[in-house]
Amino acid sequence: SLFEPARDPIPAEREAEERLPCVVFCHSLGTCRLQVFSDALWILLPLGIAVCALDYGGSGHSEGEFVTLGWWESFDVAAVVEHLHATNRYHSFGLWGRSMGAAAAVLAASRLLDSKAARITALVLDSGYSNLSDLASQLFPSDQCSWFFSGVLEAVRLKVQHSAAFDLRKLNPSSFAKVCDMPALVIHSRDDELVPIS
Repeated sequence: SLFEPARDPIPAEREAEERLPCVVFCHSLGTCRLQVFSDALWILLPLGIAVCALDYGGSGHSEGEFVTLGWWESFDVAAVVEHLHATNRYHSFGLWGRSMGAAAAVLAASRLLDSKAARITALVLDSGYSNLSDLASQLFPSDQCSWFFSGVLEAVRLKVQHSAAFDLRKLNPSSFAKVCDMPALVIHSRDDELVPIS
């Protein structure tokens, strides 16, 4: 879904001058592109910023069997940014990611660093996780059961690697963030019980 601020029709000869900034909204796990209505649209449109929201493969109305907590979703985001850039309607791009979408946003931004045209110029990272392995150990901190959760996580990792063709150990947004040089606003609640601040 693509939303643009209301404005008067633009003559063809002035289109290049009237290009807008655009933010691609990256939704969280278990939601879809409609999350943009509650999280970002009402903020960005009045500022004159176009907003694009997508359903990743396996989410919302998109086909696909698997959600990969940001890995393959980041490729979806990068493809959308490249497509929007090719329309020549937008002069710069930002990514706004919520939870899993924050991981997808960071990974997509790092993937687009070599793209001279469709480069990301700003990030908003809301309630994201920095490392999937660390998140799992924070959610299940008991020393008495750590051997059990380690075994379960390894079994899950192998299943995901076989089914979705990627290794969960590579899902480390903080390592991808280190190569990103654009400004980022990081938002996280101290009371977040699902993704605690570490």
